[in-house]
Amino acid sequence: MSKSISVLLGSLAIGVAATMTYCSNHAKFIGTWTAINPVNITAQIPGASSASSLVTIDFIDNLQKNGGAVNLQSVINVTRSIDADSLSAGQPYEVKLEAKASVDGTWHYDIDDDDDLLLALDLSKLNVDIDPGKITFTQPAATVVPQVHLDSLALKYVDTWKRDLTGVIADDLSRYTVIEDIEVSKDGDMLSFETQSPEAKLHFRRDIK
Repeated sequence: MSKSISVLLGSLAIGVAATMTYCSNHAKFIGTWTAINPVNITAQIPGASSASSLVTIDFIDNLQKNGGAVNLQSVINVTRSIDADSLSAGQPYEVKLEAKASVDGTWHYDIDDDDDLLLALDLSKLNVDIDPGKITFTQPAATVVPQVHLDSLALKYVDTWKRDLTGVIADDLSRYTVIEDIEVSKDGDMLSFETQSPEAKLHFRRDIK
């Protein structure tokens, strides 16, 4: 074998090894991660006294190791008020509800920086679900207002609440379309990265299934 061919084969081997190392090192974020802290979205929810969104990200690999599918989910907890009616003795109702949102998309590396990811999310297909059975009324006391009336109120307002939350959560999840400086802890349990709209460093814990 000539010296030039040996050099060429050696270079190819190094290139393949480097590619394998690149894929291996940059696939550590594959898996499901839940934010350590929920995001306060109170100001974005009409009539809310408190509201938070806890995001989970599921990065899914593909065979080429350069991209794949991604799913974002959010568990939203809201406390808000609605107007008084004839059965509430003139007191507004305080309502607590939980919603779950989900959207699918794809991820791939930013060609300009291999520590950054770009996510393509179809937010027009964001699904927000509210279980009417988990809506609770804490003011006025449920013993004063018949439960059948409270159940009726829940059904009356659930579509409006879903519509309000869909816009807010779509805006919140849109910040994940560009993820910068992604890092995974040495033990593989913690994930961190930066977003720019708004600017923040976010921390996630790996979900153990």
